[in-house]
Amino acid sequence: MSENQEGSKKIIKADLGQKKLYITIGVIGVLILLSFIWVIVENTGGGLFTFINKSDYKIEYMKATFVNDEWQLSDTMNFENVNPKAKDTLNFSDIDLNNTQANLQLKIKFEGYDEFVLDAGYFNDLFTGNIDINLKQTKQDQVDIYIKAKNGILSSKTTNCDEYYTIYVKEGYIE
Repeated sequence: MSENQEGSKKIIKADLGQKKLYITIGVIGVLILLSFIWVIVENTGGGLFTFINKSDYKIEYMKATFVNDEWQLSDTMNFENVNPKAKDTLNFSDIDLNNTQANLQLKIKFEGYDEFVLDAGYFNDLFTGNIDINLKQTKQDQVDIYIKAKNGILSSKTTNCDEYYTIYVKEGYIE
């Protein structure tokens, strides 16, 4: 092998090593940037309460409050006069539920029927997330209710609310 060929091999090996280093630095930079964006989205994406009524009933009111066994822990969030097949939203600020072992208590009044009271979920941390309540007509006098509340993208042991119940409107009970 000539001296020129050996020199070329050393240059090629050096170029490959340099490229691997640049690729590694680029991948790490992209991961750091994505992590930064994710943190920003997590911290600014909460505080929206969405109530969707896909049932055939008009809702006189739906009141939501965080409670525990002893007292009410938050202001009441109200939705009033929600028509069938309608959606309503409201914004709320952070709710401090640290070490309270709270539930989300819902009071729902279908027009012409008695009020239903339902406790859902488990909240034991600062709640900065979103709440979604979805009513869906399944049979003549039967409405399914889906309740979902999350503090962010990742699930947490201190906030757990992803529940489903059936409301028997005329009979007056929840299962």
